[in-house]
Amino acid sequence: MKILVVDDEDLNAFFLKKMLEKDEHEVSVANDGEQAIAKVAENIPDLILMDIMMPKMDGYEATKIIKDKYEGKFLPIIFVSALSANEALINCLEHGGDDYISKPIDREILTAKIVAMERTIRLHQINENQNKILKKQQAQLDQEKNLAEQIFSNLLHKIDYDPEFLRFYHKPADTFNGDVLLAVKSPRGGVNILLGDFTGHGLVAAICALPVVEIFHAMSIKGYSIRDILLEINQKICKLLPKGRFFATNVMHINRSDGYFEIVNAGMPDVLLYNEKKGIQKRFLSQNIPLGIMDNSGFNISSEIHEYEADDHLFAYSDGLLEAEDIDSINFYGQTRLEQLIEDNLGSANMVESVKTDLELFAGQQDYSDDVSLLEIVCSAPQPKISATPSKENCINGNWEFSLRLDHLNLKKEDSLPIIISMLMDIDKKNMNREVLLLLVTEMFNNALEHGLLKLDSAKKDTAEGFAKYYEDKNTRLQALNDGYINLKFSQIESENGGKLFVSVEDSGEGFDASSIMSEATKIGSSAVHGLNLIKSFSSEIDFNEKGNEIRVTFQC
Repeated sequence: MKILVVDDEDLNAFFLKKMLEKDEHEVSVANDGEQAIAKVAENIPDLILMDIMMPKMDGYEATKIIKDKYEGKFLPIIFVSALSANEALINCLEHGGDDYISKPIDREILTAKIVAMERTIRLHQINENQNKILKKQQAQLDQEKNLAEQIFSNLLHKIDYDPEFLRFYHKPADTFNGDVLLAVKSPRGGVNILLGDFTGHGLVAAICALPVVEIFHAMSIKGYSIRDILLEINQKICKLLPKGRFFATNVMHINRSDGYFEIVNAGMPDVLLYNEKKGIQKRFLSQNIPLGIMDNSGFNISSEIHEYEADDHLFAYSDGLLEAEDIDSINFYGQTRLEQLIEDNLGSANMVESVKTDLELFAGQQDYSDDVSLLEIVCSAPQPKISATPSKENCINGNWEFSLRLDHLNLKKEDSLPIIISMLMDIDKKNMNREVLLLLVTEMFNNALEHGLLKLDSAKKDTAEGFAKYYEDKNTRLQALNDGYINLKFSQIESENGGKLFVSVEDSGEGFDASSIMSEATKIGSSAVHGLNLIKSFSSEIDFNEKGNEIRVTFQC
């Protein structure tokens, strides 16, 4: 061991040094407290034998300075004193010493104390090495946890929209959580939004939520209806997850072009529709059981369709908001407080921020017992403009064509739009103004189905009462359809200027007076010609056959 002997008496220091060197210790000597501090700074010993009564600086003061300076290191100090044992031992402990030996020094006692101190030093060294290993492992775990948290957060809260349209807040009760917030643009001309809450919270809930993210995103971009998406998610949860794990969710399709939304509430708190001038207008209550409780053989989905007005907002939230406790853990935040806050802040520029501020005032800085998620949808917020710029780079090389025929059985059995969209997305490898193309084809197909085959009158959608009835009639007539078809044809002719894409949609209906329809398309504000105006705005040419049951559109690529 490296031992520092501190004694102002040269003879005492000499004999003590020789005694220790016989036991093969490496010994250095200091004559007072100041020298001892300097010696330690030059070369830290394993043990210090410290005399108490010395000039310049006594042993007590030197010990305090050394202990403070090397606080993180175990550096034992044994006081050497001629004072009585009890008095010396008390002073030793009070001034930071680790042990005491009286003068004159008994060699056997000193050797025993040094051996005992060596064992203590070895234990401290082992403990220090283990702490270093644990700190390294903890740092690695923290890094991996932070990475996993970031990945889960990015996956479970995928939302890339203008804050003027979507605003949200999320406060997890744990590092990982089961609240999910997703927003995906749909080729149907709108946005699919999901706010969901898996059973419990923490890592297990977060892992359970991953299949939801994958299915919702994949099916949304292919144009599936929110009903079909929810059925697929339900089936996957029932198949993959153990019993007792279920998923409460709100799923909304906001059609910003036509000014309406469809909403499904499956086990979540009421979604509130409020108007900046009129207050809370409607509560969309849960009409479905949460997903994962019952497989699709007995699982039915009920949705509501609602036409929104200017200044309308949707406000959705997880039950963690309502169940948040106040500072005294006596009262819950509750539905009444939330609705009163909204009514009192109708002019708020950001209702999510208003609720968040009120929640923090109510609950203080304490941790929440459950994850809290808030979502505000500004229904009438201006939507980004879609543009289609012709470019040769946007064309697929060569000339090509394909067609698809859907009879009444296909149209009744499943949502046909995703089939069409999937085919276009597969062939459109170079992003040939994809968003515009999918929007046009969706509009053309819906016109053929709703007006050509089902003979629905779009004028019915001009009133709030008729809006929901229109979609009820659509489902009723579709299920009663016993004949009919829709033909779709796509072809491209390449040219030096980039080429042209031709799209034709024909239905087996009675047709329309094409000239009358084209004339009506110049009028503004009529639902009957809204879709036709949309098609005209992005097409270089548009015409109908003589019967009026086929529309042909030329798209410059």
